Amino acid sequence: NWQRCGGGFLQSSILGNWSPNYKIFSLQGLRSCEGFDDAVYINAFIDSIGLYPLEAGQYDDFNLECQDVLDQYFLLETADNWVEILNLDTDDFIVSGTFQCTLVHEGCGDTLFITDGRFDYDWAN
Repeated sequence: NWQRCGGGFLQSSILGNWSPNYKIFSLQGLRSCEGFDDAVYINAFIDSIGLYPLEAGQYDDFNLECQDVLDQYFLLETADNWVEILNLDTDDFIVSGTFQCTLVHEGCGDTLFITDGRFDYDWAN
């Protein structure tokens, strides 16, 4: 279960955006506190409520010796990688939904399965 940990904005934050002009949705979670030093990122083209394939996904664990900052986990393209937008409120700038993806890191020989991902994000604040 990936959750924000305590600390200020730079130690633990959720960042996101939905561009109504380009229909690009992105969400990134960062945490660097309480023994965690990692980040997860997803990106999809969305225009309304519905199920969409992820266009990009990345994961960084800065505590792994086999991974450096330019060498992330990336989407396994043959996996079932998606985001489902459950609420897209363009008046109040809120997007909510669920997602799942499989990310791999060949250098570490590791696969990361993100299941039952959930988010609620206010992209105006």
